[in-house]
Amino acid sequence: MLALGLLAGGIGALARHRPYRALGELLSGGALLALAAIVLLLGLDIQTYSRLTYERPLATLALHRTGDRQFDATLAQADTVASSFILGAAYTPPTPQTYALTGDEWRVEARVLKWKSWANLLGLDARYRLERLSGEFTDAALEQTGPRSTYDLRPANDDNRLTRLSAHLHQARLVDTVYGSAALMPMADGAQYALAMTQTGLVARPANDQAAQALDGWK
Repeated sequence: MLALGLLAGGIGALARHRPYRALGELLSGGALLALAAIVLLLGLDIQTYSRLTYERPLATLALHRTGDRQFDATLAQADTVASSFILGAAYTPPTPQTYALTGDEWRVEARVLKWKSWANLLGLDARYRLERLSGEFTDAALEQTGPRSTYDLRPANDDNRLTRLSAHLHQARLVDTVYGSAALMPMADGAQYALAMTQTGLVARPANDQAAQALDGWK
């Protein structure tokens, strides 16, 4: 408002044939407007970066060795996954579950609904449905012939809502794509990992020293 007032005053001074006063007020008003524009653009850039890089906690995975290449994996979904896989619908995370995994690595898979970038900027976050937890061997030969340990993580009452939601929203040009995303990390006794959902898929990070050490020695 001050900048507009100075500009208006400068124009008025020109009309009253006061060129020096008019020049000073026009320059001051222009400088203030330029500063306001810079601040506005900087704020928009920060908001854009924040929305496009936003991620929310999804789950934690804790491992306990039970034998040679055998682990108990406890998966605890975060409370923040409410309404995660269908827009506007409440979703109560299941209680933590423990799964027996065999192998060298664990993998969590999810089906992800990715919005158009402009929809992210309007406040829409990626939707997802956890699909599967499994143990895998680093050695490809063992992966082909070794024991399998794979578990279905889909909610019992899911009814394929994510796919149906995508079909409806594709028509509104809000959805970029629906695809599978996975996080793969090494297994180690006592290791804990944190999983999060970004705007583009799953990400996993070590949550304690045991997990960090396992990651450092991962081959």
